[in-house]
Amino acid sequence: MEEAGRHARGGGAPDGAAELLELARKLTPPEDGAGLLQRSLQAAEEGLRQSVRNEDTLDASCNRAVLGFLEFSLSNPTAAIRRLEPVLAFLDEMGSPEPGIIPCVPDAIEALVSLGRLDEAEGLLDRLERQGRTLGRPWAIASAARGRGCSPRPGAICRRPVRRWSKPCWSTGACRSPSSWPGRCW
Repeated sequence: MEEAGRHARGGGAPDGAAELLELARKLTPPEDGAGLLQRSLQAAEEGLRQSVRNEDTLDASCNRAVLGFLEFSLSNPTAAIRRLEPVLAFLDEMGSPEPGIIPCVPDAIEALVSLGRLDEAEGLLDRLERQGRTLGRPWAIASAARGRGCSPRPGAICRRPVRRWSKPCWSTGACRSPSSWPGRCW
């Protein structure tokens, strides 16, 4: 703190950008995850308000997608899908084959699986996988494969109840290999 006071009084000013950056690092307290998450939620909420006020449906959908991701990150799949359903509807209305316009479909799949809405999740998985293969989008193909990763039936989605904390069993790491399927995930 003494160094900060010296700089504030005008003595010993930093010579260059690197020194200034180092001083800023010293003076800025580290932010904990909860603080960063709260600021992210606030920023996305404000972005959504402005987008809606400006009738900008694309940006509103992007902000809703961020909010859905953050809600799912907080283990709140109900709130996540509530945020993501309008985005999915917007993407359907657009009719674009590109899965990366607003890359929220994998988050919606995870939330739907967590809520036991497996038919809806499987429909999104099929579409994401088809789009990924048609357009050669590795992230979409990998995201769809991840969504199918815990099923004992090849190509199907996990249809058994997941652990009590409402996370898909494959996200807990319990479903990494077929030998772990019986009883470990479910």
